[in-house]
Amino acid sequence: MLKIARWGLLLVALSIFLGPLFQLSLEAGDIEPEVWQHLRSFQLFQGLYETLFFSLGSAFVAFLIGTAWAIISLFLPRYSFWFSFSMALLLALPTYVMGFVALSYLDYSGPVQKFLVQLFGDIAFFEPRTRYWAALLFGITTAPYVYFSVVAGLQTQIKTFIEASSSLGSGFWRSFRRILMPSLFSWALGGSTLVALEACADFGFIDLFGVNTLSRVLYKSWGALFSFGGAARISLVLLLICILILGLSKFLSRPALQRTWSRQQNLHLLFSIPKSVHYLLLALFALGLLVFNILPIAALFFHSADLSLWKELPWMSALQSTLVIGIISSLFVGLLMGALFMLLKKAPRPMRSILNLFSLGYGLPGTLLAVAFYFFAVRTLKLEVLSTGGLLPMALLVLLYFTKFSGLMLKGLKSQELQINAELSEAASLLGPPARTWWKIELPLYSPALLLGFFLLFLEIVKELPAALMLKPLSDPSLALRIHQYAAESDWARASVFSLVLSALICFLLLIQKIVDLYRKRRLHELS
Repeated sequence: MLKIARWGLLLVALSIFLGPLFQLSLEAGDIEPEVWQHLRSFQLFQGLYETLFFSLGSAFVAFLIGTAWAIISLFLPRYSFWFSFSMALLLALPTYVMGFVALSYLDYSGPVQKFLVQLFGDIAFFEPRTRYWAALLFGITTAPYVYFSVVAGLQTQIKTFIEASSSLGSGFWRSFRRILMPSLFSWALGGSTLVALEACADFGFIDLFGVNTLSRVLYKSWGALFSFGGAARISLVLLLICILILGLSKFLSRPALQRTWSRQQNLHLLFSIPKSVHYLLLALFALGLLVFNILPIAALFFHSADLSLWKELPWMSALQSTLVIGIISSLFVGLLMGALFMLLKKAPRPMRSILNLFSLGYGLPGTLLAVAFYFFAVRTLKLEVLSTGGLLPMALLVLLYFTKFSGLMLKGLKSQELQINAELSEAASLLGPPARTWWKIELPLYSPALLLGFFLLFLEIVKELPAALMLKPLSDPSLALRIHQYAAESDWARASVFSLVLSALICFLLLIQKIVDLYRKRRLHELS
């Protein structure tokens, strides 16, 4: 019976994950020659160039800023909490929110250009909606990926490196240059590949800046040209790029993982540096706080200061739509992946290794998955997808979120499994029927990871834009769709109202996530 349940649930999950992608490859051949000729001549190669430039440029900027921020935090250990808090807050805000905030400062009517024109005249005008500004600002927004990757490596190895170099008679600066910097480079590259993946998958940010990446070309083929075959072919090209970046990410992360120590080391080692250097680092730290956190939040409050907007705009209905999508999707994804993990926990190794496939979904763009699930519903299941609202678009979006975000729940459960004493699980299996021991022992052991996984899923789902924009699951748009709608019209005031509501929701979720994480650590300490 257990074997049947394992295979049945695994086949259902694999059908959700692989079925739409397989159908997408079949649809690529069904396209009008004239439409494909137009896409190939005017859209595809330009989109490919813009995608590579935007993803590599953003990764390079994030590499520099994230690594520099991590190194500065190493020399200012007293402010380590504020370094991490600054990066966590920057990472929590969606990229499309940071994009329109940056445009509100840099646009022709913004304060930056007004100030420059007063100083230098009309010659100071510049166009912020270019690929260069987009790559720079997206790299700043996604720098936390690199920062947290570097800090995670520093926490595990820096003390060991310094002690080893001291025993060999090397000074700190020589050890830092010859021992620590190569490892920093490896950790930062791992974070940079995640930034490149985010850049390939992004739609809301690049749509504001007019960067014609493959995600935007795909959306145009879908919404403007109504060429489903063209959208399928462009999706396959985008899928190939994402697979290459995912493979590069796995390759770059392998050396760092092999060198990781199991014992956590203390990051806060005090180094004696000159006072002038100390003040310079403090100035850079203050500048970073200003750019990363203070200016964006100040812009949101400034643009939404008109109280009449709060009475006029339907932010409450948008919040309700966001909560409905987030709760239903996170419960479905979390329960299905949690049940699958529990059933396969003691399965044969080849069968259990299939779970690793689901961790790849996070790197797939939402636009690509929306096209794939549309074809899967229309061609394979012979269903009629309504244009806006309805049960079917909502169901497709929930299944899409399983493909994209199930790896988040899987990662948390695997991390919890590594920290639970294996002998405890083996002893539990001898205490009675499997269902009873699972309910009495296994579920309480994994409940903190399950709770944390649900909050992470909810956090990612409420921020997700491209798939919701293409499938439109509810008649009342969510907060993300409202922000994109008004930001595309350069209506910063209305976009800021919805952005503040979404930001408040995200901060509340982060607070609950922190409480759940503390509870999980306390439970692990009690079990150990």
